Amino acid sequence: MQKILLILITVFHFAYVSAQWKNVKSTTISFKIKNAGIKVDGSFKKATISIVVDDTKPENSTFMGVVDANSISTGIKLRDTHLKEKEDFFNTEKFPSLTMKSVSVTQKKPDVYTIVWDLTVKGSTRRFSSEVVTKIVDNTLLLSTEFVINRNDWNIGGNSFTMGDQVTVKIKSTLSK
Repeated sequence: MQKILLILITVFHFAYVSAQWKNVKSTTISFKIKNAGIKVDGSFKKATISIVVDDTKPENSTFMGVVDANSISTGIKLRDTHLKEKEDFFNTEKFPSLTMKSVSVTQKKPDVYTIVWDLTVKGSTRRFSSEVVTKIVDNTLLLSTEFVINRNDWNIGGNSFTMGDQVTVKIKSTLSK
């Protein structure tokens, strides 16, 4: 009887551990915003990401990212410097990072999660939600989300006549067990 119990405990433990995806292999963070009527693309090149996706209890999944604000890249060095240094933009000397963390996770469909997030930029935290789509390919979990935020909610860019208010953000991550 003890052997059967030990086997059941081992199998349960293995099933629980294997149900978690937590080794982040890669992440890309990109954004688009209109400036003078033209879509401007950019990305953040450095971030520390921590993700645990629990297949057995999705509500126990957690998502956390700390982005190095100095890693912003739009392909134009002068613009990047302006975004990093100016007080009405990211002011990276005072606010070196942006933080995004999950507050709650709900499974909407087998491959779609609804996540409520807290996003902190320049010391200001705002809450919003997005859908995260998942796909398993060759023992790798692919995650992607896309959402639109208003830059004014975080006091980014001041009262610009040429820059749009809406920023589309895309985040993609790959995980292994």
